[in-house]
Amino acid sequence: MDGYTTVDVQGSYELAESGWRATVGANNLLDADFPFFDGYYGVDSAHVDFRRRVFFVDVVKEFNW
Repeated sequence: MDGYTTVDVQGSYELAESGWRATVGANNLLDADFPFFDGYYGVDSAHVDFRRRVFFVDVVKEFNW
């Protein structure tokens, strides 16, 4: 079976003293395809993301009470 390596990246930016933070990124940036594996028990989906390339954006606002 061939190897399976992915490139995952993310970056964050926080606005000073405003409480706003933004994060953007991608999992499996190069869209690596999981190699075919013919096994009795199949593939453990906890170790492989079958969605392949995934982009994400996260925006957070923190409030101080």
